[in-house]
Amino acid sequence: MKRNRDYSVFIITALVVLQLGQFYYFFNNSVKEQKTPVVEEQEIIAHRAYFMNQEFYDEAYEQGSSQAKEPGTRVHGAILPHHLIVKDKIAAFLSGIEKNNYETVVMIGPNHFERGASNIIFSRAKWQTPYGELLPNGKLAYNLIEAGFIPDEDPFAGEHAISGLVGFVKKSFPQAKFLSIIIRPTAKTEELDRLIEVIAKSVDPEKALLLASVDFSHYLNVAESDKNDEISKMAIESGEVEKILAIPVDSPKAIYVLMSYLKQIGAEKSNLIFHTNSGRLIGQMEAETTSHMFFYFSREKF
Repeated sequence: MKRNRDYSVFIITALVVLQLGQFYYFFNNSVKEQKTPVVEEQEIIAHRAYFMNQEFYDEAYEQGSSQAKEPGTRVHGAILPHHLIVKDKIAAFLSGIEKNNYETVVMIGPNHFERGASNIIFSRAKWQTPYGELLPNGKLAYNLIEAGFIPDEDPFAGEHAISGLVGFVKKSFPQAKFLSIIIRPTAKTEELDRLIEVIAKSVDPEKALLLASVDFSHYLNVAESDKNDEISKMAIESGEVEKILAIPVDSPKAIYVLMSYLKQIGAEKSNLIFHTNSGRLIGQMEAETTSHMFFYFSREKF
């Protein structure tokens, strides 16, 4: 009888140990999964370029081929518009720095429709373009999440500040990984500074390109727009990031992030490449217009 009781105790003890082992195994693996960079959803999440017909981009690059200007030094950051009336200049602008062979392109722009749960949100999705998929930078996405920033995909589906340019990025930098960030006007400076810190520690400045996707003056005639643009140009060329937050563009905060990062790496020297205005392009000087300024930033003027 005692032998049977001992045997029963042994069986019960073994079952308890087995259950504890299973619990430990699943708990341990659950913790490991939480520590793994949360970018696996890139396999199922995908956004699309604003235009998916390759002819649109091929035409832009053909029109811009004679306008491309190769700088004599490495470009670490840039400002360019997302207003596709100047698609030829967007193509020319990015063509000029194709030889830099960037491994990472980070694009920062306005949250035009102020969608999403936070002042600063990013996408960890891949982007479909006529030239193939633009894949995300997993390290940067992971570090942003660790720092408390929120990935929120829905706002990116209709955000032309990003979707309007991803096709050009894939065409000019086919091997680069990509990450896009959009910022509300209500974002606080301390939030922007935290974002800058994460970007700076997550990318190699010699292999990364930061782009601010920003249109300049809006809803003004050409003469008024020119005055506004001069204010913006002077602030950007001064290199004083505090002045940037007051300039009349659709996302001064995107430019603030760009220029603060560039200042950290000593590459804040600005070079204005193009300055255009939709009113001039269509011959309507008194109509409401949108203006565009294209800047390269490097460690030296050229």
